[in-house]
Amino acid sequence: MSGAGGSVDVRPNLAVFGALNLDQFVHVPSIPAPGETLLAQGVAQGFGGKGANQAVAAARVGQGQIAVTMIGALGRDAAAEAVRDNLHLNGVATACPSLDQQSTGAAIVTLAADGENAIIVMPGANAVLKAEHADAALLGRCDGVICQGEVRIEETAALLARYKTLRPEGRAYVNLAPFPAEAAPATLTEILERADVVIVNEIEARALVLGLGRAASDLAGVSEAFGICLIVTLGARGAALYPAGAPAFSVQSPKVAAKDTTGAGDTFCGVLAALLTEGAPLAQAAELACRAAALTCTAVGAQAAMPWRAALAETGAEA
Repeated sequence: MSGAGGSVDVRPNLAVFGALNLDQFVHVPSIPAPGETLLAQGVAQGFGGKGANQAVAAARVGQGQIAVTMIGALGRDAAAEAVRDNLHLNGVATACPSLDQQSTGAAIVTLAADGENAIIVMPGANAVLKAEHADAALLGRCDGVICQGEVRIEETAALLARYKTLRPEGRAYVNLAPFPAEAAPATLTEILERADVVIVNEIEARALVLGLGRAASDLAGVSEAFGICLIVTLGARGAALYPAGAPAFSVQSPKVAAKDTTGAGDTFCGVLAALLTEGAPLAQAAELACRAAALTCTAVGAQAAMPWRAALAETGAEA
């Protein structure tokens, strides 16, 4: 890969395979109950999709240290160019074809005054994203790949299979969010067998271990069985880590005045993958990922609120 003046870019490469959305944020006093009608206090547009969110988080914190590429699918509409332009402004390269007869993914985020949110997603082109859309040359040079549960789980499994064939020593990060409850057990097992780091929240962790026929508390057993580092994010309490072959441990999240929790989990995933791709130790990467996720909660929006590298340094931690 060439940089300015034809020089070779030798930075580590991280690719993100997942969904891209153009979001609408609707501000309300509280999340409406079933059958309840509320008047919105304001509406704003932003960019989202778990894949795009994690790519932006990785690029902002990996600024100048790693190269980040987004692999996704867009429609043939004005929203597609807006999504691409936004990724480029955040330092993310794009490998995102515009597909015929598809619209760019969209989401409506209902944001309450206390920072809680409810989200409705219209997948659009994300629903037809395929592993074959990922260029083999790109995958072959990537030191890491991040996937989520927001696109078809069979395509995520296929993408990981391609990646591990092209780059066996590469590191695969899988964020099982939303948890693919409809996935066949064989597909889920296939994904775990090819993953190196699996990130879930507490609800997803329970679904994962129960889906594998284990006791809900057997997180360490899942880690050992598949040879992975299983990470459970705990919101404001930080994260619990279960690395295969090593003792479990936890990292704390700093206390902040939360305005909007949208994108905090994606920030954690993107920052963790970026720092591990740089070569940071697991504990340090996880602690900084918690700090970054907490900072995201102090502003409104998903990508717009994600911290740049300098902001992490200002919290007193090295990045």
